[in-house]
Amino acid sequence: MDEYKTLSGHIHQCSLLNINLLYETMIPVTDAIQIVLNASKRLPPLTVPLHDALGKVLAQDVCAPDPHPPYAASVKDGYAVIAADGPGEYPVVAESRAGDDALGVTLSPGTVAYVTTGGSPFPLFITSFSRKKNVK
Repeated sequence: MDEYKTLSGHIHQCSLLNINLLYETMIPVTDAIQIVLNASKRLPPLTVPLHDALGKVLAQDVCAPDPHPPYAASVKDGYAVIAADGPGEYPVVAESRAGDDALGVTLSPGTVAYVTTGGSPFPLFITSFSRKKNVK
């Protein structure tokens, strides 16, 4: 028999025979999972106030009835462009900052609009977006 110390400092004795028996009686992980799932039962859903919901799991998906923001918006600073114009220098005809200051702005060929991060709307009829860091 061999002696070993646990983290708590207790000395235990074990024999190779006991260790071998342990490994011989082990079952595959998939079987163990199935045993646990078969012994578990699903709890019925319950309704709780939002402040009591911490640590709980939703019984079903939650979907917003409307998109937010309610328009196509930018998640990066950059320029709304018309891709067919190709590379080149173009006048900036509008700026879109968080809010709705570019709603209804329409780009025409040969123009671009500067768009900031944070819910800024894209102008109408853009076909591409170039991140600020990719524009000189």
